[in-house]
Order: sequence, then C-alpha cells, then structure tokens
Amino acid sequence: DLDRLEASMGAKVIYEGNVIGLSTSFSNTKIAGAFANSTLFGNGFLVRRISRFHTLSLFSRLGIVRGPSEFAVKDVNQVLLGVGWSADRSNTFLPSVTTTLIYGKSIPVQSESEYGTSYNGIRIGSSSQLFSRLTLSGSAGLTATQYDSGSFFGEIRNDSKVDLSIGMKWNAFKGFYIQPQLSYVYNISSILIYEYKRIEAYLGIRKEF
Repeated sequence: DLDRLEASMGAKVIYEGNVIGLSTSFSNTKIAGAFANSTLFGNGFLVRRISRFHTLSLFSRLGIVRGPSEFAVKDVNQVLLGVGWSADRSNTFLPSVTTTLIYGKSIPVQSESEYGTSYNGIRIGSSSQLFSRLTLSGSAGLTATQYDSGSFFGEIRNDSKVDLSIGMKWNAFKGFYIQPQLSYVYNISSILIYEYKRIEAYLGIRKEF
C-alpha cells in the first residue's frame, strides 16, 4: 500500500530564442500508512539556441531527501549539474538526437553515514517522426556511482547502471495520444547482492489541448 503526494511549480522566460527556467518540486511518500521519505528539489536551466537545428542546455538541481528518524543515517542533500546538446529535426522527418552529461553528489547529513555518493553519467536519445501521426523514440544511458566512504560487507561499493528504453507516440484521434514504452535496467555492482535486472512496460494515454 503506497501513498504518494507530489506538488511542483515553475516559471520560464523566453528571450531572443533562449529559455531560462526555475522550478521546485516536493514529494511525500508513505508505505502501509507509515512515513517512508520526503524530497524537496529546486531546479534551474538555460537553453540556448546556437543554430537553426541545434541547442545547448545547462541545468542544475539542489535537493533534500529525508526519511524516518530511525533511518536518519540515509538522509542526504543532493546537487546535480548537467550539460546537454540536441539536434531537433522534428519538422524535417529526420531523427532528432539529444546527448546529456551529468555529475552529481549526495552528501550525508550525518558525518558518520556511509551513504554519501558521487556519480556521473551520459545519456543519448533519439526520436523520429515516421508518419504524420506516429513518432518512435529510444534512449541509452550509463551511470557510474562511487560510494565516497565507509564499506558494505567489508568492501567498497561501486555501481554501474545501464538503461535502455524504446517507445512510441501515436496520435490516435483528435489530440488523444497513446504512448507505450518498454525499458530495461541492469545495475552492475562490486557487491553482488546489489546487482539487479529490471524490465518495465508502460502504457500512457494523453490528451493535448
């Protein structure tokens, strides 16, 4: 039994083809009626058009993650920085491509905590409008996570996560879109019990006005 409350708000300004935005989001999660965690994030981004088809983006996020008091050792503050480049050819029936690089840190609130991490990653995505009402998309990502201090079962933990996804967006009729997606995640860890594989299927129905 999972209950989750989410709220977000933001604003953006467009100036000479460039976009500047700020946003904030909050979530509170309960499992079986008991508090599980809460998050508060602040985000900022700048998107600058550098040519007719190409844009460069910079983004950042500051966050607070808190759990139950008995698991306070897992409470962290987060910072994320990223840069992205995209070639948007959605109006030409040629594939659009996006590449994103990120670097982040989770800083424990308690100095003796072993849950501090640093991570960096890359993601490449592409979408192509096959027909006037059908768009295919796919992405591939790799994230490497290093645990800053402490040990797990006498070993230092390092993870590498690979994720792949493919999906489509079909304009079924009068602004109603059907959006199926299939994703695969493989987490490789220096500590065997943290390795896992996951396959997820998603089907969304969306109305655009």
